[in-house]
Amino acid sequence: MRKLQLISIIMLSLIISLPIVSAQELSLVRYGGKDAANGYSRLRDELIVEAVASIPQEQIIDQEQVRFYIGESYAFFDNCTKEANSSRHRCVFREPEFESYEPIDFQVRLFNDDGRELLVRPARIVPDNIPPVVNNATVEPAVTNGDVQVVYRVAEFALDPANQESCSGIKDVAVTLNGRSVASDTGRIGLCAKENSLAIVLNESGSVCVSASDFAGHRSSPVCRRVRVDKLPPVIESAIVIDTAGLPLTHIKTGEELIGSLSVGITDDGEIDARTVSAQLSGLSKGLGEAAPNTVDGSTFVWTGIPVTETTGCKVSITASDSLGNSASREFPCAIGIDNTAPSIKGIVSSKSRDGVPLLNSGEVLVVEFEDLDDARKEGIGLGARRAFLDLSALGMRSAERPMGCAQRGFFWQCSYALNPSANVAEGKYKVKVTAADNSGNAVEGEIEFFYDNTPPEPARIMNLTIFRGSTGQRAAQGAIEGDFIQAYVRSKGFIKAEVDASQIGGDEDSSSKFCTAPDGEPADCTTDECDCFFEQQVLLSGPYDAELTFKVFDDAGNAAQNATVVEVYGIENQTRPRYWTPEVTCTPSLIDRSVASKINQYVSCRVHLESAVANIAPFSIKGPDEPSQCSGDAAINVNDISVTNDFEGSRDPFLFIKLEAKDYYVNKLNFTCPISIITKRTVGQKKFLTPQPQIVQANISVEFYNEPLRDMYSNIDRQIEKAMSDGLASQKWLGDLRKFLHFADVICQIKGIITTLVNTLFSVAVLFGIASTTNPVTGAVLTGPYAAACTSEEVTAETYAGVIEFLDVLCSFVNCNASMGGKGSWNVPGVGGGGTPYCEKFQEILALFPGAGWMVEQAGEAVPVDPNNPGGAQRLTGAFNIKDSLLWSTICLCLPGIVYNLEKLRQVHCFKAVCLHDQVKEEGYPVSYCNEMYGFLQCQFIVGQIFAAIPFAAFFDKIINFITTIITDPVAAFTLGIGAVCEYACQLTGTAGVGIYIGCAVLKVTATASEAIASVTHMTKTKGYFSNPGGDQYCKRMEKIEKEYKKQKEGGSGSSDSNSAYPDSSSSGSSSSSASSSSETSSSSASSSASSQPAAQTVEIPIQSFAFSRSTVRVNAGDTVRWVNQDSAPHTATSTGGPGSFDTGTISAGSSKTARLTTPGTYTYQCNIHPSMQGTIIVEGAS
Repeated sequence: MRKLQLISIIMLSLIISLPIVSAQELSLVRYGGKDAANGYSRLRDELIVEAVASIPQEQIIDQEQVRFYIGESYAFFDNCTKEANSSRHRCVFREPEFESYEPIDFQVRLFNDDGRELLVRPARIVPDNIPPVVNNATVEPAVTNGDVQVVYRVAEFALDPANQESCSGIKDVAVTLNGRSVASDTGRIGLCAKENSLAIVLNESGSVCVSASDFAGHRSSPVCRRVRVDKLPPVIESAIVIDTAGLPLTHIKTGEELIGSLSVGITDDGEIDARTVSAQLSGLSKGLGEAAPNTVDGSTFVWTGIPVTETTGCKVSITASDSLGNSASREFPCAIGIDNTAPSIKGIVSSKSRDGVPLLNSGEVLVVEFEDLDDARKEGIGLGARRAFLDLSALGMRSAERPMGCAQRGFFWQCSYALNPSANVAEGKYKVKVTAADNSGNAVEGEIEFFYDNTPPEPARIMNLTIFRGSTGQRAAQGAIEGDFIQAYVRSKGFIKAEVDASQIGGDEDSSSKFCTAPDGEPADCTTDECDCFFEQQVLLSGPYDAELTFKVFDDAGNAAQNATVVEVYGIENQTRPRYWTPEVTCTPSLIDRSVASKINQYVSCRVHLESAVANIAPFSIKGPDEPSQCSGDAAINVNDISVTNDFEGSRDPFLFIKLEAKDYYVNKLNFTCPISIITKRTVGQKKFLTPQPQIVQANISVEFYNEPLRDMYSNIDRQIEKAMSDGLASQKWLGDLRKFLHFADVICQIKGIITTLVNTLFSVAVLFGIASTTNPVTGAVLTGPYAAACTSEEVTAETYAGVIEFLDVLCSFVNCNASMGGKGSWNVPGVGGGGTPYCEKFQEILALFPGAGWMVEQAGEAVPVDPNNPGGAQRLTGAFNIKDSLLWSTICLCLPGIVYNLEKLRQVHCFKAVCLHDQVKEEGYPVSYCNEMYGFLQCQFIVGQIFAAIPFAAFFDKIINFITTIITDPVAAFTLGIGAVCEYACQLTGTAGVGIYIGCAVLKVTATASEAIASVTHMTKTKGYFSNPGGDQYCKRMEKIEKEYKKQKEGGSGSSDSNSAYPDSSSSGSSSSSASSSSETSSSSASSSASSQPAAQTVEIPIQSFAFSRSTVRVNAGDTVRWVNQDSAPHTATSTGGPGSFDTGTISAGSSKTARLTTPGTYTYQCNIHPSMQGTIIVEGAS
């Protein structure tokens, strides 16, 4: 019996403890490396094991109850934290320096307070010590228009590179372009090998790299391939016809045939396919056609052996493609003139003369100028072959001296000769024979005359040199210190000027004398008499050192005599701030490209070379500016950062590194001055001394900009304009034609609506006063009620019309996409094409359940549908939703006018891109980014507009807002609204009580309707182009003009016209030259009286090509007109800079021309204000 009782007690205890045991919990939520997946770690990783544990009836589990076991060795967890509102504890074990080379099996065990083991959870950690490897990666093609195929194979290992059976797994494969992600491919845990192929579109050239990561946190080394993206066609930059000597072949003699070559420069972002390059030579040489180049040298393609004869309308057409199939073609004019005229000898170009004759000395360059004109009195073939010889035998030189070179200056050529006769050649006047011929062989002979003088002035003698103390003015016995003044008298004879090189005491290298007199102080002619010249210069540098002063005198031929003396400059003991150093600043780059500087910060490095004549000194410390505000001048707003390098002890060449702001620079030069502080170390014997205070030297820095890249930029702009004009949507002119047809239909519907409303209103009044019957003559509607005509006949119309009115109603319903509301919703042409498909009617019925939704029917010329449930009463208010405004709903409901209307709006956005690039960038100089940003804004505006147009309730709220705004801003509208409310109430009355109100409402209705009709007609007639052009078509219309302009330029070669066809403007030949005309005509009062004897006025053209006035010097008669024809792709001006009158053409757009009429004889100089390096000369001659 007792045994049974004992068994019962034991079983009861087990049963009671069963829930407690079953509620114990131990789970592993994380185990592995710091950045690895569960079960994996890296070499030298941090091991983290995280467990969740709970023991019933134990409120606290400490870290010693949860233990980490490897075999029989264990360690306590680091901490256990109880979770909120739970009996569970989250315990964490960390081993910061975990390192393993083989898998580790471990256990996590849970113990109660008594140390009894409750639960065990085994697990394994596999070390993954090797990162993935990209075994192979290819990117093809290497040269592409953007589409590439990336093929790769990736392997992942754990411990053994030869064993792929165990690994953490490939997590992802990343593909980057120039460091930016362009594609990725995900893997999974345990995946140890992966290969794939990805199709990617690249938008720029660069390095495409493939790398992989695993679940242990490793990232493989990238495998990179270089890819070049080429989406643009080749650029055919230039074409020139050259002769056998390699000189430009611009002229030919009458009846002569020469063998020439055509040289064409073609560049491309990728590689030119030489097999596709061809030239149409029929316009250059009769009998030739299309031909491939004979030789190719880099980007230069040459056609040789071309017979060239006298021809008119000469032109060549070049076609080329790159290796990706991008092709381009360009036509070049190659006008070859007739030149049977020999050059003329104009004389010697010299800045010195004696008795009006050029004056030269030994070692000088003799420059002889020739004028070379062709048979048309235009620029001739020139003297580029240097066939201009001087007979210099009279000076002991050769009898046929050839020039060192000949340089062109418009009509003129200047040939240079080295004049180096022997020392025993007598000075005097010489006549020299000239024999010259231009490149066509037209010869001329003549003589030039010049004075030759190789005798210098008498030697300079220093008669007196005195030093005066700068602080007291007293004369010093000897030696000078900083701040003193040195005065000297130097005597010579036979000179015209005297100078001193005072750079070693801080002065200039060519300081002029204060004055020169006879030795007795009287005025004298120093070319024939002895003169004493007085010099004074302050000592600006500290000693001690010996300074050399060199005095020079020069005669009128440039011969010099000189003398030098040494002045000892003392140092000042314990001088607080001595001045030892003078800076010489040299900066690189010397010129900065504006187009790059506007986008990228430019860096300028300036070397500040420290000069000093003092011995035994060296810079000890150099400190320069560390922020732009410490510099003066243009630095504050243009310099982003500045620093000094190479400033170590003893350095005499510190460097200033200057970072400019990335901005548009509209100045040619920045000038600013930066202080540099120098403490000097001076060595005296074995001892060294430092200056107490630093010397501050000012580094004067100039940063210049250049416009040369504008040529490439504008050339690129032309390509962008043509690309924008050929855009898929912008070029769809048929959309504009359809939109114009629908616009005409809109106008007809508006006129029909005005007439119908007037007739209905007048008829209603006539019925009211008993003048007419109650049947509307227009609609045929029969009116009911004693006063219904006064209130409802103008709003209620039937669905069937007669004759023209019926046709117009169908047309207007179709044009406004309201076929379904007008009762035309069926599967017929007006219904389907006009947005009246049956399923759209069903959708309208659903929308009608919501206030404010439903199709809008408030379009001109349409009838308002009658409410079938209340044909004689007030009609339901129409909604504010118009399917025509939404491209989405127009497409769904098959509303053809709406589709055309919205696509045309989008087309205008695309046309804007081409117009902006042409008008704002090319013509007015705006940055390209302006057009890109505006284009993006208009696209965004269109998309947002379409989103709101597609939401039925958006337009309704817009109507409400406009209604409230109108009431607030227009009190008359509020009054009209009040009248409408009263009249609406009166319409419900019967009997005679409202007769007066009816009559008043009718009168007001007639007045309001008539006023609206008059205002509408006035608006139509006064709005320019209202009946011919739909609104909002300005961009595509402008683009069509630009297309015509470009086509004209390509067909006509030079494209020279009196004015820009896209911008007709009378000022091109009138107002822009008024300054020259008026000033010239005013200054020559006798011109009118002799006008009849003057030759007929002519127009002389000056082409503008390659950023130069190709005829840099022209001769015209007084009264002639000069026309500048801009054959460049950038805008230019022709603005006078000197002469008896003035003129300014203003901006001459690419492909256009402008004129100025010159009536006063004289020499005019002018330049392009946009590109000041472009200069020219016009010589206006009087009547012969």
